[in-house]
Amino acid sequence: MRGDDDWDPMGVKAIVAAAERETGKNLHDIATWLRIAPAKATIESGVDTVVLNVAEKRFRD
Repeated sequence: MRGDDDWDPMGVKAIVAAAERETGKNLHDIATWLRIAPAKATIESGVDTVVLNVAEKRFRD
């Protein structure tokens, strides 16, 4: 739950920073909200695909 203002209510700033150093990746851009629609889908007989729509946001969005 840390946006660009350095707010750290869960106290994970040091853990995230250590993981970034270890992996060499920026973990601040990971989505914190993910919506997949439809939430429930049924596939008809003879049909083998379903279309899912995805929306993601960072905390600051």
